[in-house]
Amino acid sequence: MKSPPFAVLCCFATSFQSPALAAIDDLWITEVVPSTGEVEVTNVGPDEVILPNRFAFCHRIQYPTGISSGTSFAAGESKVFTLSLSNSADSDLWLYRTSGGFGTATNIISGLKWGPAPNVGRTGIASGAVGKWDGASSFVPTPADGMALQLTGPDPFSAANWSEGTPDLGNYSPPPAPLQAQVSLGESQLTVSWTGGTAPYLVRSSGDLRTWKLEAITDENSLTLDYTSEDESAFLQVASFDPADDTCDFRVTFTSVWSRDIFEFVPGGDHFSGLIGLTHNTAASIWEPGELASPGIERMAETGSKSILTTEINGIIETGDGGVLLSGGGLGGVGSQTTLDFTASASHPLMSLVSMIAPSPDWFVGVHGLALVDADGEWVDSLTIELLAYDSGTDDGPNFTSPNDDSDPAVPIFQNADTPPFALKEGVEGDVGPVATFLIERRP
Repeated sequence: MKSPPFAVLCCFATSFQSPALAAIDDLWITEVVPSTGEVEVTNVGPDEVILPNRFAFCHRIQYPTGISSGTSFAAGESKVFTLSLSNSADSDLWLYRTSGGFGTATNIISGLKWGPAPNVGRTGIASGAVGKWDGASSFVPTPADGMALQLTGPDPFSAANWSEGTPDLGNYSPPPAPLQAQVSLGESQLTVSWTGGTAPYLVRSSGDLRTWKLEAITDENSLTLDYTSEDESAFLQVASFDPADDTCDFRVTFTSVWSRDIFEFVPGGDHFSGLIGLTHNTAASIWEPGELASPGIERMAETGSKSILTTEINGIIETGDGGVLLSGGGLGGVGSQTTLDFTASASHPLMSLVSMIAPSPDWFVGVHGLALVDADGEWVDSLTIELLAYDSGTDDGPNFTSPNDDSDPAVPIFQNADTPPFALKEGVEGDVGPVATFLIERRP
């Protein structure tokens, strides 16, 4: 079940009880397969629970089976029981702390009502107690034959916290703790930090609570942003990244715009090498301005070869931080295009992709850690990226056709777009110009 884009804190309280009774109340029904009668019971608490007496299941005022006295549940342990249900399409099921006292709501530990009838079995009793079932008229839709009702929220007595799903008996995973965030403000930076939720996290900002800007997708529990008094973004939100679709198909169209109408000089034989990159999560990176180039980036930027970088990328994929290898064709002169199709996943929603500028000593274009989702956490429909020239920092040659001159030592990758080789033609507006573009489009 997909969580809402920006989670709402949900909590509930129980009455004061002795430690022993509180531990017993941690035994919850967490999954039911009505068509087979299979029921999962989980100890959701932090301590072992040992039943002091026989506990009974109650179904339509019938008692198909129980859990024997002395049965133990380790913290987080789930056990599966099989019951004979007289009506699987429209019923109720409750777990009682006793083999008697079925008319007393306080004896109900957990349970649920499903099907359209407003009240069957002990539903009315469960609905009459604070902290128990959330109303005699509340019900969970009856699942399809062979499907399960699964607890997906923090309150087992709320109909809204039960969802239909494929049976996964014995493997209950509790919902994550609610996200709680705080912001600390420095002289020129602010840091937002948070607990709860599940990684990866999506951080977005807004100045008016209507228009949002994506700041980052991260696996970390904090993010530091540059900030000035003139900044319009006064609001920040953090959410677990959970798009409606787990995967999305994209096409990248790579186009050369390295034109003599824009640039002072374009060398003869200008072209771009074949595309190489990957989809990945926030733990992975193949290049970044301000960082030293890897051997694979160095070889790609100097010769256009993909071999070493492909090995590096496959290593990232093997660790689980990379999704799929991206490998495509190169380009000729201005106006030439090539396309590359790929599929991104929610676990790997970022893209890094590079191509050598040729001829050149060690210059290239590309994107690094580009988010393929928008500020609402949904896959983008279309995105155009203007590609500026970067220097890999591994060759000191100043011109397009300079002979090999290895940098010793190498320097971090830097933007090369406003240096003399990429000077704009007189009369062209702006300080820098793109030499190519990526058009990233969602495919139907």
